[in-house]
Amino acid sequence: MNYAIYDVAPRLGGGTNVHVNVGHPYGNALWRKPMSSGRRIAMELRRAAEQDRLLEVLT
Repeated sequence: MNYAIYDVAPRLGGGTNVHVNVGHPYGNALWRKPMSSGRRIAMELRRAAEQDRLLEVLT
């Protein structure tokens, strides 16, 4: 058998646990409301899709 193991460890600026009490720093500054890293990424992907710019933000 041939096995392949992939490990993915995404790194996001400001950490992902900060949002528990105060929100993600970048999300707070850009969107002006507390939000987790996941919500910020989802909003930015939706915005890119609406502007037909997904290829610019995805690899």
